[in-house]
Amino acid sequence: MKKGFGLTVTILTVTLWSTFSGAQQGYRQGDALHGPVKTARFERTAIRVVNGSEIESPPVLIQEIVYSRDGRSRETRVYNPDGSIRQKTIETYRPDGTQATQQVVDGSDKMISARTFETGQSGLPVSETRYNGDGSVKEKKFIQSDPTVPSINATTTVAGDGRQLETSVVNVDSVSKTSTWTTSKPDGSRSEQIASRDSAGNHRTEIRSYAPNGTLESRSISIMDPAVTRKEVTIYDGAGNVRMKTLETREYDQRHNLIKTVNYRWNNELQKFQPSVANYARITYFDN
Repeated sequence: MKKGFGLTVTILTVTLWSTFSGAQQGYRQGDALHGPVKTARFERTAIRVVNGSEIESPPVLIQEIVYSRDGRSRETRVYNPDGSIRQKTIETYRPDGTQATQQVVDGSDKMISARTFETGQSGLPVSETRYNGDGSVKEKKFIQSDPTVPSINATTTVAGDGRQLETSVVNVDSVSKTSTWTTSKPDGSRSEQIASRDSAGNHRTEIRSYAPNGTLESRSISIMDPAVTRKEVTIYDGAGNVRMKTLETREYDQRHNLIKTVNYRWNNELQKFQPSVANYARITYFDN
């Protein structure tokens, strides 16, 4: 019988406005926004194309992020259509910008889940622990890093009872300038994520999913332009038939934080992309 972790945790409520010494970090691990952000308010509109003209619906508040002045904690609030809070995520960061904790609660502040991120002496991640709402361990990820690069080169994820869930290993080809993450599960299924750049400088990411018997189940190809303003994704089934095509355009503010995205759907009859949804980020900064 496999031995479980037998770990429990007491989740302490993180005060968003807790005070830390030092200036705000420009980088926060896993945070798409950087710099001295104060608040970020995200709104969404639906887009209809009528007689060749684009018509947007009134904006709907989707979520809001509030940061501490030093940038070492933030609270993300996700809203219901009626304006009430559906969920909150509270995150904390170390002085070097690496993430320390994450706590997810519902609208009544009841805990849904939590995560802790452990680092080694080099400052690189060594493990990540996920907890259920009752504080018991859901799963733990062990991380192997190379401090000379530095980079992560392998991970192993196990359940709270000790069962292995998946392993991931990266292979970097310096000749073709590609990196391939291969994730394998005990049942034999696996996925590959291959990152590279084409001759035009576009970022190319291909994801392949395989069944336990080795059969290709699906494949997707994502192309992002060098300026990171246009992302086109094509999804195929195992036989190579196109299942879906999407396009996203992006706009940034002077700090290169994302302030607008427009999502497009492929119109097979017209053989072109048409806009469907726009997302707006209204960002304020502490130094404004």
